Amino acid sequence: MSDETAVHDDAPWLELCREACLDAGVPSDGARVLTTWDRGYSWNAIYELASGDFLKLYGPRSMTLFRMESALLELLADGPAVSVPRILASGTPSGQRPYLVLAQMPGRTAEHTWDDIPRPEQLGIARELGAAVAALHAADPGVLADTRTLPGSRRETAPMNVAKNCAHIEATAGIGAARVDEFTTFIHDEAAALLDEETCIVHCELTHNHIYLSQDGEGWRLSGLIDFADAMVSAPEFDIAWLWPWTFSRDAEPMSACLDALYDGRPCPRDLARRCLAATLCSYSAEGLWDEYMEHRPSAPSVANMTEWLFPATVFGLRP
Repeated sequence: MSDETAVHDDAPWLELCREACLDAGVPSDGARVLTTWDRGYSWNAIYELASGDFLKLYGPRSMTLFRMESALLELLADGPAVSVPRILASGTPSGQRPYLVLAQMPGRTAEHTWDDIPRPEQLGIARELGAAVAALHAADPGVLADTRTLPGSRRETAPMNVAKNCAHIEATAGIGAARVDEFTTFIHDEAAALLDEETCIVHCELTHNHIYLSQDGEGWRLSGLIDFADAMVSAPEFDIAWLWPWTFSRDAEPMSACLDALYDGRPCPRDLARRCLAATLCSYSAEGLWDEYMEHRPSAPSVANMTEWLFPATVFGLRP
């Protein structure tokens, strides 16, 4: 039975919610389980409370995620450039997991709104998003300095993804040992080096379900970003590479508008596309993208060819 069709017993999860809400001093009646750390790809249990606010309960090996998310939300709370959920309460009930109670963000996610938004407003949102990401990258990375060695972070899972992705490439039939070696060497060398960079704070999961949009009298606007639990101090491409397929669905015009705002009119770095591929091949989604690339089966697959296929120069190359 798939996770989507499985019937879950919410009772033990609602009891954890009740204990956290009791500690926080907020009502738990009417809480709804959205996800838990034993259902699909999640490190946390997330609940929607009857008030419309959310409870995030951090699962096993996730103290790092709690520390990073609470530190970043506090850092960004007063800044106008990046709107984030307000922390209403936080704590650790005796013997239980740490939690945050987060205020509801205005609007709805881009996942549920983007396709219905007029094109000019999409481009405006893309520019707002680029400016917000630039502001995040300019924030003080020192707030995460003490989280590098704690278990459960993206820095811990990325090497696991690297090993898994290399094994997946090695199992691909019909491309030859030399081609396999080119890709796995690229991952072990360039992708690993990118992961080791400490340039800026990166969200690491800027996907359409973590971006909130709202509508006012002047149209649709960016209202904020959520879910900073996977954040780390690394290279900016760990955000840029996610925006392209998972927010803009590889739509060149809004992605270009976003990049223009992110770089504030400056040219993109010359090696941006290749660095974005390196970031992608460190990720849990790389297997699916690799399979999609191989479906197009170029006569001679290569890192350069995959870079152009996934991050085309018309969008990620130098622009006048």
